[in-house]
Amino acid sequence: MNAFRTALPAVYLSLLAAALLHPAGVSASGNGSGGYGDNAAVFGNQNRSRSSSDGRSLNDEQRYLLGREIYSAKLGCESCALGGAPLDATLAGRVMSEPELMAELDKKERAMVEVYLKRRFRL
Repeated sequence: MNAFRTALPAVYLSLLAAALLHPAGVSASGNGSGGYGDNAAVFGNQNRSRSSSDGRSLNDEQRYLLGREIYSAKLGCESCALGGAPLDATLAGRVMSEPELMAELDKKERAMVEVYLKRRFRL
């Protein structure tokens, strides 16, 4: 069960990255429309151009959700940098103010995690 909990965020993150990076979108509905099915509200219109590769073309909700997944998969898990410590406003403030805590994340991932933490804890 513990291995499943650890692997699950990585699977979601991989699927989300594939959906965001693939220019034609992902058809979850199977009707050939190229839509995202039930996730259309989260991912928006896949036909919209993605002129920015650093996440600027994503809306705030998408950045928040992606940041939450990245935090869970790369920082907050028991084998990750923060050792599974419960996320609260104090820890979120530390993560934001101590760059070495997010050292394993690339620039885009750090930006997404910052959006998540700022919005969740109103930092």
